[in-house]
Amino acid sequence: KSSSLFKNETSKVLESIGLFIFKDTTNDQIIEVSGNNNKRIRDSHLKLIGTHKEITDLSLEETQITEKGIHHITNLKKLEWLNLYKTTINNKGLKEIAKIKSIKLLPIGGTKITDEGMIHVSTMKQLEYLGLRGNSISNTGTTHLTSLVNLKGLNLAETKISDKTLNHISKLNHLEKLWIQRTKVSDKSIPIITNFKKLKQLDVSHTKITIEGIKRIKSKLPYCEIIFGN
Repeated sequence: KSSSLFKNETSKVLESIGLFIFKDTTNDQIIEVSGNNNKRIRDSHLKLIGTHKEITDLSLEETQITEKGIHHITNLKKLEWLNLYKTTINNKGLKEIAKIKSIKLLPIGGTKITDEGMIHVSTMKQLEYLGLRGNSISNTGTTHLTSLVNLKGLNLAETKISDKTLNHISKLNHLEKLWIQRTKVSDKSIPIITNFKKLKQLDVSHTKITIEGIKRIKSKLPYCEIIFGN
């Protein structure tokens, strides 16, 4: 009883700062917490969130939480979706995130994560989606993506990558969606791109890939939606 009372109290605190709480109707346990653009959430609130072990989805896009807060949620063994897009999470934060082995979907673009932190990603072999859009990541950092064999979606848009990165990810055979817009990827990468037989969506807008290159991709991947243009 005291445990459920405590959880009810923490639930009220989280709702009082404007977080959206979704519960499992069968047992009243919190399973989702959403706080995108919430300016009131702090690292201390993640300590409360970390007490709710049934949480599967946590979305904190454009909030002010840091790696200190992430430390409090590393014990959420059922967490599959962690959205930290446009937060100030850094490489230390990524090291904490990598401890959560249940995460499948991880948007961490628009953060302070750099090449040095990417080594922590390499241990997250369960990942199915990784978003790195706009991060200061180059071909050096993407060497750590080779082990992520379960990836279905990868967002490398607006990073410092070039054709070398496509070599690094060439064995990711389950890729269905790949975003590489606003990078220096060129026609040299087309043989690798066309080898992603499961690809359904590809964004190559504002890259060095030519119209001829687009035609080559379309001929090899007729069912793939290709977004292009400068």
